[in-house]
Formats: sequence, structure tokens, C-alpha cells
Amino acid sequence: MKKIFIITLSFFFSVSSFAQKGKMKKGNKKYQNLAYIEANEKYNEAIEAGENSPEVYKRLANTYYFNNKMEEAIKWYTALFSNKEVEIEPEYYYRIAQAYKYVENYKYSDLWMQEFVAKNPSDSRAKLYLESKDYLSKIDNFSGQIILKNAVFNSEKSDFGAFLYEDEIYFASNRKNGKKYKWNNEPFLDIYKTDSTQANSELFNKKLNTKLHESSIVFTPNGEIAFFTRNNIVKNREYVDSTGVNLLQLFRAKKDGEGNWGEAELVEINNENYSIAHPTINNAGTKIYYASDMPGTLGKSDIFVSTLDSEGNLGTPKNLGELVNTEGQETFPFINEKGDLFFASNGHVGLGGLDNFVIREFEFTKSLEEPLYVENMGIPVNSSNDDFAYAEYLSKNRTGFVSSNRKGGKGNDDVYTFKVPKCYQIIDGIVKERQTDAILVGAKVALMNKENQNDHQEMISKNDGTFSFKVDCEKSFRAIGSKEEYSPDHKDAYVPRRKKKTFITLKLNQLPKMETIVMVDTKGEQQIVDVDLNKFKKGQNLRELLGLKPIQFDYNKSSIRKSSREELLKIIQVLKKYPKMRIKVESHTDARGKASYNLRLSKSRNKSTVDFLIKEGKIDPSRIEGEGFGETRILNKCKDGVKCTDKEHEENRRSDFIVLDN
Repeated sequence: MKKIFIITLSFFFSVSSFAQKGKMKKGNKKYQNLAYIEANEKYNEAIEAGENSPEVYKRLANTYYFNNKMEEAIKWYTALFSNKEVEIEPEYYYRIAQAYKYVENYKYSDLWMQEFVAKNPSDSRAKLYLESKDYLSKIDNFSGQIILKNAVFNSEKSDFGAFLYEDEIYFASNRKNGKKYKWNNEPFLDIYKTDSTQANSELFNKKLNTKLHESSIVFTPNGEIAFFTRNNIVKNREYVDSTGVNLLQLFRAKKDGEGNWGEAELVEINNENYSIAHPTINNAGTKIYYASDMPGTLGKSDIFVSTLDSEGNLGTPKNLGELVNTEGQETFPFINEKGDLFFASNGHVGLGGLDNFVIREFEFTKSLEEPLYVENMGIPVNSSNDDFAYAEYLSKNRTGFVSSNRKGGKGNDDVYTFKVPKCYQIIDGIVKERQTDAILVGAKVALMNKENQNDHQEMISKNDGTFSFKVDCEKSFRAIGSKEEYSPDHKDAYVPRRKKKTFITLKLNQLPKMETIVMVDTKGEQQIVDVDLNKFKKGQNLRELLGLKPIQFDYNKSSIRKSSREELLKIIQVLKKYPKMRIKVESHTDARGKASYNLRLSKSRNKSTVDFLIKEGKIDPSRIEGEGFGETRILNKCKDGVKCTDKEHEENRRSDFIVLDN
């Protein structure tokens, strides 16, 4: 049932050139009727009798492949490829690559995938492979979070597709002896149910189970309408497609006024020429998802969706598109109560066979900043074998189910149970100073849940300024950074269910470090200045920071003016107040005269300025550097050849006091 859509593959390849031998003819007839076990016997007999055509190798390999006997499939696909004179369809390159994955030989699988890519580069599976060549290292390992348990209700036959409604579990099983399905020579499937103890299982409903396949049952939220998968049989009459194959169809049954199930009926979107199977209904009961190979399908089977009304009527099927569907097989959709879409696929890059994939927040009402993407659910949900029919019920004690034919099970396919781990993600960030973009060590970062103020965490930014918080998904947070002498900053972030790197940069403004400086002139008059000590940084002009008058010189002279002495005495007072401050005196001239003379003159002015500070203030000479720049740093228009007043030239005859270290 889980690979039923592969029936369409059987007719993609030529059948006209088979030899007219008895064994081959019988094998071909069985093959076309999907009786793969019997076809396998006839093809083996034909090969023993000397048949070695590419067609017999293809079909013999397929009979093993469709029944998950991958080592034998590899043997006969290899025999097929040994004939270098025959052009082989690209699909066979994909199949042998998948078969090698199934036996966990990923090296050979990759080699054959490279051949497949070369043969069919436009195929979506080829593109996905090229995007994820290192898929083994990227597929997450959830083994530390999920522990699978073989369900108590499993039998020695096939059991799969568990669905939980209220306190009962519904699943498909072929445990009952009866008519056998020629594909795998196993009994047909029926729908069973068991209670939460899983101790006793029984047929769900004799009226809804028939002599052919039934599986994958779901109910509308109110439990009044059931949808399930069944072969195309109505009132014990079987219907087949144009090739004589009885395909899968989607059936609907409704409860009557006494709570009994009525007769099953085909839903309106069915068609005897294609299959529809494995339904799932969203939490609101407004949409039904299912798998089908109907016209418009991209691959072997795709996931579709239809609207669903309260009477159980379905709208026009809509293909979910290339994000979900590939040229491979997508099947067994499940939509959880959060709107996450799960499905099984052998077209997306996985560990082997069918893997389970998820698109988080597929049905989502909030605005998403990033596009949706497909995520492999990783180990142990997936293995190298077929893993499918993932389902989770977060409000039902976080119960989860997945079906698999992996090694160690009770039967062919088994249902495994587990507890769905809570969704956590990491918010990372860094704290910086806004003015300089420098990292801030030791800042306090508080992370608040915006919907619950009591839910908060705190930490101190590390030596590299970073911080990190582990948080619940589907919540909005506010990160607040603070530090003494800085104004706080905050940033908001929403953490979705889908994996997303959330990085926050907090930039704190340095607060003014105000201090009152009192400077006294020779007349005893006070000049009071409130200064921001944070601005006493390297490169700042101390004279401007203190609001002092310019230290200017007379034309062609280097002696200190009397008016300038008053200002220099104030600088001395500041140097004494802050004994660790170091400055550099920079002296200049106007542009009149030769440049070489002006350079010498500026050095003289610089020396007289520095000497005054050292001698008058008894300042340690190591705290003061000096340099003359001549006419190279004119402040205004008065450069060589420009006519200016003496007042304008005077602006350039000055000494400045640049902070080197505070």
C-alpha cells in the first residue's frame, strides 16, 4: 500500500521488444498485472534458460526493488548497466542509487546519483542532490531527543499508518489471513483500532473493511465523518483503469443519528484512472491533504490539498507545487495542530527509501520573514529503509507515531511510538557601543517573553560581547541590554517552529559623564564649565572641550600673548586635575611668507607654548608632546595668494591641545 503509486512506473518503459519465449511471456503478463512475486519467478527461470536481454534485467530488478529486496535489485540493475551498448533510461540510475542507500552504501549511492545528474540534470531530484551533496552531515540527528518504541499492537505482518482520535489508535494491518495481494503475496490490508493501552486490537468496522485494501483513516474534528483509502470497490464490485488495474481511491463515511457508520462512498474528486490515498485533515477541519498521481502530478505521486466543508464535500484539488513535490514519490501527508506539514518522500534528499520530511508553519497566519523550506526529520525518525506516515499529537500528551520497515521490527512494516520533544531554538546576539561599534563586555542582557513578563532570563555579555539564550518556539521575545554609564537598547524577535538563526545586535549609547570643572584666572575670577569626560578621548581638542579662547600669536612672533597666558593657565589647572591626561600641542602659522620659514616659526611657537605649560604649571614633560605644522593646516580661505584681512590671518596663527590619553 505504501508504494502503490509505483504502479504507474511500470508503464513508463518499453515492453515491445521482449523475446517471444514462454517464460518471458508469462513473466511479462504477471508483471503487467503487478504480480511481482510470480513475475520474479518467471524472469529468474527465463535467465536460467539463457535469456539476457536488457528488458529482463530491468523487470527482474524492479520486482525486487518494489518489494524492498535491495541487494538483489542491485545485482540485477548492475547486470543491466553492464551492457554498454544499450541506452538506459535515467530513472534506473536513480533506482540503483536509492537501492545502495537502502543497504547503507552511501559511497556507491552518490556515484550513481552523479550519473543520474549527468543524464537528467533538469530533474528536481538531481537539483536537490546538487544542493545537498553533504546531506549526511546536514541531516539532523534527533537521537538525543526522540526514543522510538515498537508499538505493542504490532504483529508479525505489516502494520502502519497510525492515527490517533480521542483515546483510540487506528492503523492498517494485513494480519488477518485471507486473499493475498499478488504484488507481494501478502494478505490485503484492513483498518484496525486499539485503545491507549494498545493491549487489544480489533477490526475497526466490518462494513468499511472489504476483501481488498483499506488503510489511512482520518476523522473530521467532530468525529462525524471519516475519510480513508481503499481499492476502487463499491458494493463488492471492483472498478479498474484503462490498463485493467484496480487503483486506490478516497472514500467517505458518515455517522447516522445513532452514532453508527453508514456505507462508504467515493468522494467527488476520484477517478478510476488515477489513485488518491492517505488523507489528513487540518486542525480547523477546513482542508484535507492527500497523495495522488492525478493529471498535473510532477512525479510518481504528489501531495494535493482540497477545501473541506462541514458536510464533508471536497473542493478542486490543488497541487502543493515544487516546494513539496518532486519527480519522485511524495506520499503520506500529515498536518499537525500547529500547521506543520509532514510527508514521506523518496525524491527529496534522504537517508534511503522513503524519508519523513517537514515544512514547519506550512499553515501559518503570521507574516514570515523567510521563505518556507523542506527539512529532513533525521535519525531516528528516518533510517536507510522506508520510513513514512509520521504523525504527532501535541495536545495528546505529545504522542507521536512513525511507520518503518527498518531492521529489528516485529513484522514487515511496524508502527513506532515516541514522545514529541518540545520545540526549542537559540537566540544569539552581541552587545556593542553605538558610537564606536566596539564590543561591550559585562553588559547585562535580559530576555523577556513579551506575552508573559514573568518568563525571563538574564546573562552577562561574554569577553567577546556575545550572549545566547535557549527559548521556546512560537513566542515573541524582547532582548534588553544595559550597562552602567550607558543608555539601554532593546530588540524584538519572534522565534518560529521552523529552524531559523536568530541573531540580535544591541547597541548601547554611552551616557555623558558630566563633571564640573572650575578654572580661575590671574584676577581670581572663576570660569565654571560642565564637561562630558567621555569626550576627553584621543584626537579631541582640549581647548574646544573646555570652551577656551583661541591661543593666538602676533604676526611673525612666537612669544605668548598676555591674553593667551590666561587661557594656558586654565589648561594647566585641568592637567593638574587629571594627572594621567597626556596632550599634544600643535602650533601653526598663517600662509604669508615662505613655507620653510613658516615651518620654523611654528616650531618656535610650539616650543614657547610647551615650555610655558611645563614651567608655569610644573607639568611632567612626558605628559606633553609638541609639533609645528607651518602653514599646512589653514582653517579658512587665507591660503597663498588669497587676499585676507589681518584678522582673518590671525585665525591661523594658533596652538591647539590634542588629547593623546585620558
